[in-house]
Amino acid sequence: MRVSRTPFLTSGGLIRLDDPIEKLSLLYEIGFIGVELTSAQMRGGGGSKDVFVFSDGMRVFESLSDEAKMEASYVIHPIFCEYLSLDSDVGRVVCAYSDEYIERNDVIHE
Repeated sequence: MRVSRTPFLTSGGLIRLDDPIEKLSLLYEIGFIGVELTSAQMRGGGGSKDVFVFSDGMRVFESLSDEAKMEASYVIHPIFCEYLSLDSDVGRVVCAYSDEYIERNDVIHE
């Protein structure tokens, strides 16, 4: 995995992350990446193929073993793709939430 070989310096270079799991955790926690769930994981009640910290919290990400985190597929949040002018054509819509998912997770219920 390329993240293993990519140097991460945070806090103005004061903190260096070398562990790939710590790198993935940081990217997930700041909302830069999301986990693309497998069909089996979605059957477990995920509700959306893409899991991001802002919509699903840390529960799903933390439930993955380190091995599963290293083998998982990740997506960059669309807002960063636009801002960084990244090619975001993955052949599907990222963050395609169903009405049921949105209603279930809406903070304000009428």
